[in-house]
Amino acid sequence: LRYVALLWSEFVSEIRWFWEQGIRIPRMPPDDHDIDFRSCILHQKLQVLNHCIRRKVLAKTDPCIDLSCDEFDLSAIRDAQQSARELMEEHAGGDG
Repeated sequence: LRYVALLWSEFVSEIRWFWEQGIRIPRMPPDDHDIDFRSCILHQKLQVLNHCIRRKVLAKTDPCIDLSCDEFDLSAIRDAQQSARELMEEHAGGDG
């Protein structure tokens, strides 16, 4: 379990980096495609995040885009990272 928590923590860190840099997550469908609801929930969430990254970047360059009602909050990502750290610490004594 410790290794899964480490993997998840690294994954979340990578995703956070893409968000902060305003770079689309690679190997995802182009933004002009709708969310594919036939895919797993994680893939759907990554597609949504790519749409959000696109809007965030557009908002910086286009004054007509109003994102005041949108929350670009990293608290969910921070919470996931903290949960992963806690799992790793909890299982640090075992083999996982």
